[in-house]
Amino acid sequence: MMYPHPIIAREGWPYLALVGAVTLLVHYLGGIAWSWPLWIIFIFVLQFFR
Repeated sequence: MMYPHPIIAREGWPYLALVGAVTLLVHYLGGIAWSWPLWIIFIFVLQFFR
């Protein structure tokens, strides 16, 4: 089924890319203990732009 709009709003793509890149970098360098708050922020941003 074709929707008239994308699932993730285009206005949110830069924010998701930035938060996702920082989250993955912190996860890679510091592990899950340091990155879990950023994963929560990433999920919040994703939900906000849905």
